[in-house]
Amino acid sequence: MGLAAIRSREASVADMQVLLVEDNPGDVELVLEASMDGDMPYGIEVVSDGVEALAYLRREGASRRPDLILLDLKMPRMDGLQLLAELSRDAELQRIPAVVLTSSEAPRDLARAYELGATACFGKPGTGLEEVLRDILRFVRRSLPRPPASASPVERVSPGFYRPALEATRQTQELAAIVESAADAIIGTSLDGTITSWNASAESLYGHRASEVVGHGIDLIIPEERRGELGEIVDAVAQGRATQAIRTVRVTRDGEERHIGLTISPVRDSTGTIIGKSAIARDITAEVQAEERFRLAVEAAPSAMLMIDDTGQIVLCNAEAERLFGYARDELLGLTVDDLVPAELRGSHPAHREAFMAAPQVRSMGAGRELYGLCKDGRQVPIEIGLNPITTNEGTFVL
Repeated sequence: MGLAAIRSREASVADMQVLLVEDNPGDVELVLEASMDGDMPYGIEVVSDGVEALAYLRREGASRRPDLILLDLKMPRMDGLQLLAELSRDAELQRIPAVVLTSSEAPRDLARAYELGATACFGKPGTGLEEVLRDILRFVRRSLPRPPASASPVERVSPGFYRPALEATRQTQELAAIVESAADAIIGTSLDGTITSWNASAESLYGHRASEVVGHGIDLIIPEERRGELGEIVDAVAQGRATQAIRTVRVTRDGEERHIGLTISPVRDSTGTIIGKSAIARDITAEVQAEERFRLAVEAAPSAMLMIDDTGQIVLCNAEAERLFGYARDELLGLTVDDLVPAELRGSHPAHREAFMAAPQVRSMGAGRELYGLCKDGRQVPIEIGLNPITTNEGTFVL
């Protein structure tokens, strides 16, 4: 069944209306398959990017807005984050729950989505996407009141009839029911740190069963030397802010320390009062260990080495780079690579750097020309530069 079949479902006969913002036809088909489960019909409208989504949501004479928005992050023209930003600025549209389904694994993308008001974020699994979608739709379906049999067609499709029930459940501990099959550990806590929900992936990551930890303090999994983080997190949540994706350490039931990528968001009740915290944790131990091996290899290199991000900021350097340019390591890490370019060439360097980042490839820089680096004491030293792009979940870097 294709897109035509999806669009053929009339809103007037659907108990729930979903707007799917997705440019991948294969994933669209999976949403359709998931929507066939259960006895409550779904009206599904498909658009391929944020521009089309806004046009649909703001169309004149619309009799009904969707009860749920499912959106991808990576899309042409207007991506998912840009769409969430637009929704957050509209007093009416921001009331519609928005669930992100994305192949992006960048922690900063997910953190930004929560900051912009996403109800929940899920990574698209390599397999089993249809089941994840089915769980999401089942949960939202259960959250909707069933209209009485005597209700008129207008009453049955009135947005106001359903929206209070959805708003009462968005950003509450019940949201964990959606993500029980999620790959990331998802933990709900009260404001005082008492664990209120603990999904299956949290059990796998930390080794504790939900029945063993619900009702206990979250410090159960926090090493003693890391417990000072709790105060900062509580302060952020109390102000209604989601934490940026942070790296920290947590301890398992067996006493093993694991490196964790952590995003924490406030949980609100139906009146908007903050009643707790929702934490999404991903085990990044292997990634951190690989980074440490890489750092040691860079440090041991006989040549000066710098790593820069896509803005030109120096994020890594070795001892040989300190010696060559005359800066202490902390000083180098506060500079951009443009600061090491002689003054007469510095004005044009950002454009060259941006052109390289637009189409990065391994190559030498300035072939056939003499290149010079600017030292801290003002001296210019002859250098040879090789450019090696490295793609990570956090973006593209150049070594």
